[in-house]
Amino acid sequence: NRVTQGLPFVPNAYINALIYGAAARASALNPGIILCAFGFLQNHYHFIIYIDSDEMEMARWLHNLDDELAKIVKKLLGRSNGNIWAQRAHVAILGHFPAAIKEFGYCFLNPVEANFCERAKDWIGPNSYRFFFSQKPEQYKWVRTKNLHRLLNKEFTKRDVNRFYNRWTN
Repeated sequence: NRVTQGLPFVPNAYINALIYGAAARASALNPGIILCAFGFLQNHYHFIIYIDSDEMEMARWLHNLDDELAKIVKKLLGRSNGNIWAQRAHVAILGHFPAAIKEFGYCFLNPVEANFCERAKDWIGPNSYRFFFSQKPEQYKWVRTKNLHRLLNKEFTKRDVNRFYNRWTN
């Protein structure tokens, strides 16, 4: 899915954790969905999911994810209304293994193709590539948007990002 304007998903520890938390929340609300792979760039995302139930659960999962991400973006930008998403998510059914492998490659290599990094493992935005090679499980916390604050219209230092991140992770 793609946003209507701007780059609300600029990767840093704070934004990444909010995105991971929103995806974890959508998955917790829809246990029939198995998240296989994902990748976020600054203005759009890709997900590969396995449906272990009916297609309506996929629609609910996508709605939960898009709704939560829209709330986060609106809160951080101080917007009270307006569409965040340019359109509904594009859904493709991958009926066979070669198609799935091709989409995994596309999902992981999207930042490389966009010249944001040289290798998929170097992308600092939210993605599942690193989970495939990690030995330790990670858990992410869903943050209610009422606990978020509007971001100031300035460039953030690494210290600012860490302060935002530590405010609700500790």
